[in-house]
Amino acid sequence: MGFRTIQGKIFASIFFFLIIPFCLTFFYLDKPLEKTIESKIGTSIQDALNLVSLNIDNTLEQMLNSITAISLDQNILSMLKKPNQYTDYEKFRISNNMMKTLHNSYLIKTENYLTFMDFSGGLYTSWYAMPGKYEQLKSTSWYPDILNSKDSFLWIYQPDNYTLSDTRPLISVAKLIRDTSSNDNIGIVMISIVESDIRKILAQLEGEVFLIDKNGIVLSHAEPSFYRKDLSGEPYIQKVIKTEKGQMIDEINNKKMIVSYRTIHKTDWKIVQLIPYDTVFKEIFNIRKANILIVGVIFLVFLLISISISFRISKPLKLLKKKMADIDNKDSSDMIDVKGTDEIASLIHTYNKMIIRIKDLLDRLKMEYEQKEDMRFRALQSQINPHFILNTLNNIKWMAYIRKDDEVAEMLSCMAVILEGSIGRDEDIITLKQEIAYIHNYVILQKIKYNELLSIIYDIPEDLLQCEVIKFILQPIVENSIYHGIDQMKSKGVIHIAAIRRNHQLVILIKDNGLGIDPVKLEEIRDSFTTKQDVRKINRVGIRNVHDRIQLQYGKKYGITIHSERFAGTIVEIVLPADVRKEEKAYVEDIDR
Repeated sequence: MGFRTIQGKIFASIFFFLIIPFCLTFFYLDKPLEKTIESKIGTSIQDALNLVSLNIDNTLEQMLNSITAISLDQNILSMLKKPNQYTDYEKFRISNNMMKTLHNSYLIKTENYLTFMDFSGGLYTSWYAMPGKYEQLKSTSWYPDILNSKDSFLWIYQPDNYTLSDTRPLISVAKLIRDTSSNDNIGIVMISIVESDIRKILAQLEGEVFLIDKNGIVLSHAEPSFYRKDLSGEPYIQKVIKTEKGQMIDEINNKKMIVSYRTIHKTDWKIVQLIPYDTVFKEIFNIRKANILIVGVIFLVFLLISISISFRISKPLKLLKKKMADIDNKDSSDMIDVKGTDEIASLIHTYNKMIIRIKDLLDRLKMEYEQKEDMRFRALQSQINPHFILNTLNNIKWMAYIRKDDEVAEMLSCMAVILEGSIGRDEDIITLKQEIAYIHNYVILQKIKYNELLSIIYDIPEDLLQCEVIKFILQPIVENSIYHGIDQMKSKGVIHIAAIRRNHQLVILIKDNGLGIDPVKLEEIRDSFTTKQDVRKINRVGIRNVHDRIQLQYGKKYGITIHSERFAGTIVEIVLPADVRKEEKAYVEDIDR
């Protein structure tokens, strides 16, 4: 096997450019790869920690914004400064409006409790405060701290829920409210959130995650027993407290742990995450051992596979080359015989199919060409008679005018307009104005029989006359109104055609005062709208035909609806898109409406 053949080149390429580089890469890059993975894992942990830190920081920021909004509200300042000048109702209204404002402005997006108090015994809360609650709050350990905090914020962790509405621990922020003119203390505002909301944010991280203050006291932890636990004596916590953020590997409770932490700047609290080292890197060690075994097996398998692949590729290619040379000067239907299911065999099978399809395509094109020529001849032939009739009608019309028989001339003119519309311009979409013109001419012809017993009324706004409609959708409906509704009446028959715009749709209403439709027949007509029917078996243009044409053109939400009662007339509603035609393509005679 020489290296100049395809088989030799494939074998050499696989061996020198795949197997050998793969082995070298594995042995020389394993350690750096491990270091890189460790670095990436550390970066990933820090990124996740940073995201959680931002979420908590955002929650605390919402609390600060809410307190700031309260401390700047003039109504609140006035009420806290002079509480005796306000009635209990006014105090309730002012505090309630402030609570609603904070709620509606989404300053706080978590479950919260709002409290503000003056120095005259007034307590205003978003929770139910029992009598004596004001004095109870004054006796808390944080009350003196907030009085001495000047204009800064005081963050408070309260294991006991002061609201008594539930037992969950709270994390609160309080601020002393001062009178801007006298700089006197006039009240205290405090906003609290439940510790479980912070815990939910921390739960987004893997491992053991908790929140500590700057002294190492646990503020939030998945285990309730850790609440308010002092971890400042732990060596790793001492390192965490001293720096803003970082990551280290330390022994904690005789267990090697990855310690990641980050500071929340608004409070100097720290998020601490503990992940067992073996949990993260155990898979790397197992993968390394498995890789060594796999590389040895792959090396042997690749030697065998490379020989097999090179032989299987080169042999069919040689056969393909030979067969293509044989059919170069022969008929295109000559096939290539090949066995197998790989890419090369598939390529040869595709080539064989391509030859068959080319031959079939040529035969089909020849047949289609002959069919098109035959259809074109039939189409030209089918137009001879209608055009001959149209031209004959025009000639008779002018003869009637010459002989001053205006009634016959007008009838022939109307018939000519209708016939011309049915065969002319290959235009399926026309304006409503054109369609009404066809109906106008059609009714003139019908009045030959009915004279004054038939009347038609048009109620169409000018702006809707340029809306697009399908040609000849009104004539079958008007024809049904005349022959099935008005024909057997002894009184005068009236057909009313109206158009309205409704929800960006054009709605055309054709109403008559005829005999109506029998309920059984009406249900049969409605059922036909939803029953599939072979289009080739429809020999006449009826309501079903109009309904199908509308839905084929515009979709299922458009079409025809029929309402009728026996001896009470019929209403046909046609729903179309209210698309206005930009340019009228043909001149339509104005009609009197």
